[in-house]
Parts: sequence; structure tokens; C-alpha cells
Amino acid sequence: MTLDSLKVLESKVEKVLSLQSALGEERDRLRQELDEARAKIESMTGQLADIERERAEIKNRVDSLLGRLEELNL
Repeated sequence: MTLDSLKVLESKVEKVLSLQSALGEERDRLRQELDEARAKIESMTGQLADIERERAEIKNRVDSLLGRLEELNL
């Protein structure tokens, strides 16, 4: 192996190591984003469940009020 070949190989290895490092950092960043997105989805799912319960309660109360109003118009 010549000195030039060794320099080319060394350069390629350095590029691969640099790329590996950059990809590792990107992976970590993407994992963090994914964790944040999952937490947001979980929070929003809980909020949606609360809203749906509240909606059902309001519907029941409105239905009850409408029933009472209908009784007055006998």
C-alpha cells in the first residue's frame, strides 16, 4: 500500500466517522422530537376525553331542560 493510498483511505475513514457522528446527533434530535410529539398526543388525547365528557353532560342537561319546557306547554 502506498502512502497516497493510505492518505485516501484515512480521508475516507475520517469522512465515515464524521458522518456517523452527524447521523447519531440527528438520531438523538429526532428521538427527542418524537418523545415530545408523543407527550403532546397523550396530553391532547386526555383533553379530548375531557371535552367529550363535558359535551355529553351538556347534551344531557339541554335534553333535560327541553323536556321540562315541553311539559310546560301541555
